[in-house]
Amino acid sequence: MDKRDSIKRRLNFISGEDFYFLTYELLLLVDILTAANGMFRDHRKLSYLVQLAGDEKVVRILERYEDRTISNAEDREQLFVTFANGELNKREIFKLVFALERRGFLRVERAATPEVVDVQLNRSVLPADFLTNEVFGADRARISRIKKAVPRLSTLTMETFLQKVYESRGVNVWAL
Repeated sequence: MDKRDSIKRRLNFISGEDFYFLTYELLLLVDILTAANGMFRDHRKLSYLVQLAGDEKVVRILERYEDRTISNAEDREQLFVTFANGELNKREIFKLVFALERRGFLRVERAATPEVVDVQLNRSVLPADFLTNEVFGADRARISRIKKAVPRLSTLTMETFLQKVYESRGVNVWAL
């Protein structure tokens, strides 16, 4: 096992609850899904996107069922699990967004909807190779594939996001 695999294995041990992992995923998502100086509209989507980007099988499901209902019950269940976990992690992502803003890594702007913020990455504060580190090459590739399967992710409303990612594929969701 090489050094990169060792590092990633440690990070993936509890990746859903590891704030270092969540931080890196969140920064990668905002970087890849927005234009150079663009805003990522509605931080709540990040909670679901972290779940989607962390699972290769789910990304393949999104690609395979791009414009149709998922016929395989197991695939539909896996996609639903990302929704449920996204709901559970909303508070952590919210806290993380504001922690990163306090440290200067993100710029946060209040949206028209109460308790919703838009997020922008402050690239000038990050180390030069931070977002291109090869340890997370697979994560960047998955995020790019999600971006291709569901275009305009950074500008979609929450309702449209849920419809395009989950409901259009036959997954029943609720918005809290």
